[in-house]
Amino acid sequence: MTCATARRGPLKCPDRHETLAQIALMDRVKAAADTAVSLQARQAKGSERAGKSSRELIQRLALQIHLVKEGIADVVAAAPVEVAVVVEPALARPGLGDDDATAWCAQVLGMYRAWAKSRRMQLTEVANPAQRHLPWLLVSGFGAHRVLSQEMGLHVMEQEDGGATDRSTARVRVVPAPLGDPPPDRLKAQIKARLEALPATLAIVRRYREAPSPLVRQMAGAPWRSGKLGAVLAGNFDIIPLAQRADD
Repeated sequence: MTCATARRGPLKCPDRHETLAQIALMDRVKAAADTAVSLQARQAKGSERAGKSSRELIQRLALQIHLVKEGIADVVAAAPVEVAVVVEPALARPGLGDDDATAWCAQVLGMYRAWAKSRRMQLTEVANPAQRHLPWLLVSGFGAHRVLSQEMGLHVMEQEDGGATDRSTARVRVVPAPLGDPPPDRLKAQIKARLEALPATLAIVRRYREAPSPLVRQMAGAPWRSGKLGAVLAGNFDIIPLAQRADD
């Protein structure tokens, strides 16, 4: 504990929630590593018996190893254990209906829901006081903050129609979620305050296109492009560039 004086006791430390969260994170990483060892033993045993490995088991093992690496990186970086993800319309163009922008934001939210599910994250939805149809997502799990914080910025869907291009833009914001299980009203107020403290940005993270041919272009960080629009929207936006680098 990092209290000013030990006599205050662990339950009175001002940073007790962060300390307890990091201890719990280390315990989860150890449990995940034990699971990876168990899966590896099962894979090796099955390979010895049948002369081949189960595809499903290999996929589970690969994901588990990936999660353990992410968890270790979280421990080393003392990363926040839970984040709030907010997706809302941005840069609305005259003539483009609010429904179009909201529908695109809902797709982006669906992308993060799918990502969280496939990466075995814990996901909670909180009512958005400003956008009833676009709830806030509270996401916790290995790599949640490091991956999702790179998603902050503008996500642009481009639709070509008769030579003209219509664009719907979603703004993604990510902040560490308050720890300590505060009451719902206080939770919303704390998240809102953290969102308002974020610097304004017009940086484009990713461009998406459905027609005339599907295309996704990563603009921020290490640029990449892919025609696998469906796979990206299914939550694999973090895996596709890794696979591309592995193939190079």
